[in-house]
Amino acid sequence: MTDNIADNQNPKYLPKSLEEWNLDTINKLIKLRDAESENLDFKEKIKDIEKHIAAFANTSGGFLVFGIVPMRDSIKKISLGYKKKGFPKGKEDRMGLEISNSAFSISPVPSYQIKNIEDGPVFYSVVKIENEISKKPFILKNRGQCFIRVDTASCPAPRSTIMNLFGASIESRKNIQSLQSACIILKESLSLTISYLGKIGIFDPTRPAPVDLTILKSSLLTTVGFVSENDLLGYQTNTASHLGITTVINTIEQLNAQLYAYNTTRDPNVKKSVKDMVFTEHKVLAKDLQQIPEFLDKVISKTEKFLANYQ
Repeated sequence: MTDNIADNQNPKYLPKSLEEWNLDTINKLIKLRDAESENLDFKEKIKDIEKHIAAFANTSGGFLVFGIVPMRDSIKKISLGYKKKGFPKGKEDRMGLEISNSAFSISPVPSYQIKNIEDGPVFYSVVKIENEISKKPFILKNRGQCFIRVDTASCPAPRSTIMNLFGASIESRKNIQSLQSACIILKESLSLTISYLGKIGIFDPTRPAPVDLTILKSSLLTTVGFVSENDLLGYQTNTASHLGITTVINTIEQLNAQLYAYNTTRDPNVKKSVKDMVFTEHKVLAKDLQQIPEFLDKVISKTEKFLANYQ
């Protein structure tokens, strides 16, 4: 059993990533009579699945597993467990196409991943639907309907829920527009500051202005979902780093610290040292600063692409 599945009594503990799913995962989950939940649904075949994909996307994401037959009491309608059926090998591409067609019948198209798990002569398809907060609500194009997960079922969303999803979506778009503006302003401000620092001499009494991070930090507070979903957050440790908004902030704060040293001294050696830190290619700060404009362009491009879906 994977580490994220706590025990056979708790179906809520599912693998967090698609890579963790394997035949052992399926075999253990189908032994649970109440394995299905808000985040897991077993399906015997591909049929009317766009509403289920949309429902997961509108709620908190989850997994659809195809090739598993849910068995229910015909009178009490309660779960009696699950039975493996699978699909004959060789139909993987067809399954993938049908799942993709279903996803593309939803607006906007939710992010999903597919993994086929072999079991002798058959296979099962596991689909992971992401929880993309900034893209909700997801609507079926051909029906104009919005579905959500309620316990183990995909149900039409009540008007109040749809309004809340739309309200959150409108607010999210405003916040993402603010993030876009913050990146544009920051890129220009950073360029002007570095350019000015490069032009003045070490005996010039002029003081280059620090780069203001207030707007970017403020916009990050309300767009962390979008930033995380698009792998733009970044990280920095003693052994590794991944460029993102947090590392951009950290780098510019280092620049501002150097500018403070530059502006509060008359010692030309200190000023020369600051210039070396900012403009010498083999210096860490200089390397990091060179990457920032391209990264900000990436963020701006991501926001433009997102906002274009709602025009």
